[in-house]
Amino acid sequence: MAAGGLDMIRTMLHKLPQSERKLAEYILENPQDIVNGTIQEISASANTSGAAAIRLCKSLGLKGYQDLKLRIAGDLMRSADQGYRDIEPQESLYSIAQKTASNSIQVIRDTLDNIDHLEL
Repeated sequence: MAAGGLDMIRTMLHKLPQSERKLAEYILENPQDIVNGTIQEISASANTSGAAAIRLCKSLGLKGYQDLKLRIAGDLMRSADQGYRDIEPQESLYSIAQKTASNSIQVIRDTLDNIDHLEL
């Protein structure tokens, strides 16, 4: 399982040069745009160049813009049930058990997403 594009951007954001960071921040705020847009459209919307988009993909260790699009599309398709869920006061024991199990499963998913399968 490949790491999600949005997670990759969040992880690298503070290390990116200014033009790449500007584009990365735009993508984090508008992930649907990258799935539906061309590299020129996304760059123009973020007030950066197409070259900055290519450099961003390289900085993230991706093969190119299409690779980034696919990863972000995958991020957007993840089930709404995935993710961490907080336990609220006065919840039933059953609900607490469900959320604890769901959170444990999410930890396993996150671990798998962060493993570099090329090194295995």
